[in-house]
Amino acid sequence: MSTIIYFLIHPGSDKTQVTIMDLDFECLNERSDFCTVDEEYFFECDEAISVGRAIAKKYQLTYVPYVARYNDLLSEGESEDDEDAQSGFFLTERERSRLP
Repeated sequence: MSTIIYFLIHPGSDKTQVTIMDLDFECLNERSDFCTVDEEYFFECDEAISVGRAIAKKYQLTYVPYVARYNDLLSEGESEDDEDAQSGFFLTERERSRLP
């Protein structure tokens, strides 16, 4: 079983927003593909969400609900109905290049 890590990003490199990104630990090198908020990472989704919301509140940023890439049950919203998720908003440049 693989380990999923969570970290905070500015989605689409928009530094007025913050959300959670998940990565398989074996793909940790892909973290540099994202505009990260800081160097911290989490092993618990709930902790990452709590910290993300707190940072957004503290710095008056918009918190974007977490859309899980590995386990939809952890998402804060319906990822299939999420326009940003469907458009590839949370994908890395490498993943976007593979879209049809």
